[in-house]
Amino acid sequence: MPKSHLPISKLLPVLPAETQERLHEYADRELIRKGISRPMESVEPGERAVVRYISTRDVDRDSEILDPAGAVMDEYLKNPVVLWNHNYSEPPHAKAAWVRSDEQGLQSKTVYAETPRAEELWQLVSAGYLNAASVGFVPLEYVVNGGPGWTETVKRLGRKWDMAPESFEVVNAIYNKWLLLEYSDVPIPANPQALIQRAKSLGISAKLLGEMGLDNEPETKHGTTEPQRVHVVGYAPEVVRAVDAVDIRQIVQECIATAQGRV
Repeated sequence: MPKSHLPISKLLPVLPAETQERLHEYADRELIRKGISRPMESVEPGERAVVRYISTRDVDRDSEILDPAGAVMDEYLKNPVVLWNHNYSEPPHAKAAWVRSDEQGLQSKTVYAETPRAEELWQLVSAGYLNAASVGFVPLEYVVNGGPGWTETVKRLGRKWDMAPESFEVVNAIYNKWLLLEYSDVPIPANPQALIQRAKSLGISAKLLGEMGLDNEPETKHGTTEPQRVHVVGYAPEVVRAVDAVDIRQIVQECIATAQGRV
């Protein structure tokens, strides 16, 4: 997964001219990427397309909230391409037929092309093995916990979303207005081992498996295959982050040693 923050000044050269002009006043800011992993709403019958949320108003693992009503989509809709893993150097593999904001988040209909790369991703997405999407956006207006405008924002959104003020105590920042630049399919599989087996049966390329971090299958001493990744759920159930399995074992061992008084 690419870094979650990227200076706009470094991104400008690869953006369309119109978008560059719009973003020049924000050149000192950062592009922020936030991903979610949740079941798709539907696979469109007779089409190479899925309808799903690409962003929600849930508290994410950074303890932040994206207000769906604050999404500014005019720049994105001029060229509504869908990327793989925020890779601006590769051609898009899909496009957004539409993007809509509702009380829960941003929904989009993603239509997949008929290129070899798009076919690989379509097979995995349509079968439910890849459910993650990530938006790349530029903050335009935001408030931080305890700062100017925080109390008013919490009251307004609390009434709108029927949430108690206490629900916002864990939130660090709320983005009230944000410019959507792109969204991507990202490699956060719900079940890595199942994905590996499915990918093999579909003949998914080693290159794509490598980009998803699923190109190696460590063997146990008994000859069985261990999952390469363990997925840890963050504060919001929809947000999943991949962690190396060896890190989990080390953490568990340290916790046991601490409990036994050896550390």
